[in-house]
Amino acid sequence: MDAGEVRLASAGGREPFVDLEDVAEVAVAALTGKEHEGQIYELSGPDALTWGEAVDEVARAAGRTIRYTAVDGERNREELVARGYPPAYAAGVVALLEHIGRGDSPGPTDGVRRALGREPGGFRDYALRTARSWRG
Repeated sequence: MDAGEVRLASAGGREPFVDLEDVAEVAVAALTGKEHEGQIYELSGPDALTWGEAVDEVARAAGRTIRYTAVDGERNREELVARGYPPAYAAGVVALLEHIGRGDSPGPTDGVRRALGREPGGFRDYALRTARSWRG
């Protein structure tokens, strides 16, 4: 694994990455508002991106060159273990990535809109906001 490279077994599958601030805001609303009792909110971002597209957004936001490389699941698991992750954890991560890679992830959902009455934040905005926090 090279610096500036993200190697994952997710192939070209798409994932509607959710903004963690949306998750926190929905959690607060659900825990404090009676109108949320009995509701189930599946949360996602507004767009389903490939991991390559997500890495490109992070690279752009960070002002760095970062590339995404798809690898097979066994290689991904081996690399994670070599980096010090427990084998069971590495296997779980790879299983999730392969799930995405097969195209088995659901598309964007309406959970944030239903819970908060607004559209979810996009991944680009999340990456830009997060990159600013890295710079202090």
